[in-house]
Amino acid sequence: MCELGGFSESKVRVIYNPTAIGVSPHREPMLIKEELWGAGFDCHILSVGTLKAQKDHASLIKAFSLLPLSLNAKLTILGDGPLRADLNKLVDDLGLHDRVAVPGFVVDPYPWFRSADLFVLSSRWEGFGNVIVEALECGVPVVSTDCQSGPAEILANGRYGKLVPVEDPAALAAGIVESLKQPVDRDRLMERAKDFAIGTISDQYLAYFNEDRS
Repeated sequence: MCELGGFSESKVRVIYNPTAIGVSPHREPMLIKEELWGAGFDCHILSVGTLKAQKDHASLIKAFSLLPLSLNAKLTILGDGPLRADLNKLVDDLGLHDRVAVPGFVVDPYPWFRSADLFVLSSRWEGFGNVIVEALECGVPVVSTDCQSGPAEILANGRYGKLVPVEDPAALAAGIVESLKQPVDRDRLMERAKDFAIGTISDQYLAYFNEDRS
C-alpha cells in the first residue's frame, strides 16, 4: 500500500479483525457432542472453511489418513464449496467415510468449536484466518499451516498453536498428533483471543484516529 500510494510506513498501523465476539466458551455437554459428532470417538478434530483450493482440505484429509488408529479420532470439515464432491470422493478413496464427515455449511459453528479437541487450518494462503481466533476464543488448541499471512501473527509464531509447512500432509499429521498429546491450557488460549475482541479492536481504531501524525 505504501509503495502504490506513495506514503510513509510511519502512517500505517495494523489493526486486526474484531473476530472474538464474546461467545460462551463453555464446553458442550456430552449429549450435544454425540449428536454433532456421533458416539465412540476419543479425539474430535474440526476444520471450518469454504471447500475450495485455497483451503487445501485435501491435504488435511490425507494427513488424517496418516494418523494412528489408536487415536480413535474423527475429522469434521464444516463448509460448502466447489470441491465438496472431490473431497467426499477422496474420503471414500482413502476408506475414511466412517471417520471423516463433510456435512456442509452450518449457520452456527460454535457448538462444534466447543465440542472439538483440536482445530486445524490447512490453507495454502489466508488474509487473516478468523476461524483461528474463533477456535482460541472457545479454548480449542490450533494446528495451522504457516501460510501467508495471518496464522503466524495470530498464533504469535507458534506460541499459541502449532505451525506446519503448507501442502505437507505428513508434517500436518505430525503436528496434529503432537498437539493432541499435549496438555491444553484453555484459559491461555482464550486470553489470547481477547486481543482480537470487539472492544479491544475498537479502542485501537479510536487510538489511531486520535494520533497526531502531522
